[in-house]
Amino acid sequence: MQIFYLTRRYPKLATIITILVSAMTFTICFVTVGMILREFKISLTTYFASATVIGLAVGFGLQGFVQDLVIGLTMIFSGALSIGEMVKLGDEIGKVDSIGLRFTVLINLHGQRILIPNRNIATLASFAAAASVPTSTFNCRRRSMKKR
Repeated sequence: MQIFYLTRRYPKLATIITILVSAMTFTICFVTVGMILREFKISLTTYFASATVIGLAVGFGLQGFVQDLVIGLTMIFSGALSIGEMVKLGDEIGKVDSIGLRFTVLINLHGQRILIPNRNIATLASFAAAASVPTSTFNCRRRSMKKR
């Protein structure tokens, strides 16, 4: 319950906390593996060299992912989008449901959830609040045909 409140109330803070927790978890795991290898008398030079080569290979393979992250962070911290705002992203029109590091989620007029990778967002059009689609509820009572 607390995490949900944090993400809805302070989405930028929640994003930073998520990134920091992920970085700390990776660092702790990396150091732990290095300490275990040192206990087994395995050279840490080999470990770091292997980690560097593997890191480069993974880095080249994850270019799109990194691009999504950078664009997602830029959109979150620049305030280009707001949750609940009616926007046009590329060919899709809808209300912003969530803005993540990888995807922006829209709910279109048909109620469909549309996940748009952040790297595919080339243009952004925001509609004025008056341009939103109004919704109404009507109560219709059926009148009886009998004479009173």
